[in-house]
Amino acid sequence: MQWDERIGRRLRLRDLHTLQVISETGSMAKAAGRLAVSQPAISKAVANLEHTLGVPVLDRTPRGVEVTAYGRALLRHAAVVFDDLRQGIAEIQFLRDPTQGELRIGAPEPITQVLSVIINDALAATPNIRFQVMVGDTAVLFEALRERQLDVALTRIPERRTEDDLETEVLFQDPLVVAAGTHNSWARQRRVSLADLVDQPWVLPPADTVLGRFGAEIFRARGLEPPRASVVTPSLQLRLSLMSSGPHLSLLPKAMLRFSSVQPAIAAIRLELPETERPVGLVRVKGRSMSPVLGTFVEQARKATSRIGANATS
Repeated sequence: MQWDERIGRRLRLRDLHTLQVISETGSMAKAAGRLAVSQPAISKAVANLEHTLGVPVLDRTPRGVEVTAYGRALLRHAAVVFDDLRQGIAEIQFLRDPTQGELRIGAPEPITQVLSVIINDALAATPNIRFQVMVGDTAVLFEALRERQLDVALTRIPERRTEDDLETEVLFQDPLVVAAGTHNSWARQRRVSLADLVDQPWVLPPADTVLGRFGAEIFRARGLEPPRASVVTPSLQLRLSLMSSGPHLSLLPKAMLRFSSVQPAIAAIRLELPETERPVGLVRVKGRSMSPVLGTFVEQARKATSRIGANATS
């Protein structure tokens, strides 16, 4: 059978979607429940796929079903197909009404302060755009991009990049700062070294996060042991709360504090960490077309972050 006959006449999107749901649930019965169809209908969809492709896409085991290597290969490419179709439908809707659309964005929690400014600017320009925002570590966001769960991520870009399948647009350069509550005496000191702060109370992200690993390297580069944090938490909100209401110090991206209205109770300690400067930018899947809605967001992101650059040099 020719390739075009298999694809054009026999391979159905509904069957591909059914296989996706089976893979996610690990059970044909659960897939039937999620899709609100009978279990025989699920079995028929799988049989159609296997007959068309001539290979098994599922292994039946006593614990349920598992997707075979053939099925996994099909699902990887099916994700791209469904993503392109979703983008096509979104573009049609945008052409019908340029004021509407949906965008899925990801950002690490510290960068959400900047993201909120960009979203507000984008909504001012096109108030009917709908945003879905995923908050997570940079590595999690990169995987979500690959799986087409996100359209774009706004994040610090790692110094050593191996993601050949992703493309980036740098918006601004941003170092880390040691931050404290504005009431903290360290925030008023004119000259401070990192060695002065090692024994202070710290609230830090977990060591297995990008910021946690990076923070430890900052101390070791100066011949210092990383501080033994009194509180370790992935919650940015808790870190900010502990700083603003108590003696704790933490590491934050400087961009968070460049919008004075964002964190009025938090200040950067006068301590330069030039080696921590990293580009912050937009990351997308390479070769993926840019929807009109994403184009609007990118334009607003450039405008908003140009103000950060201006603040950095003033």
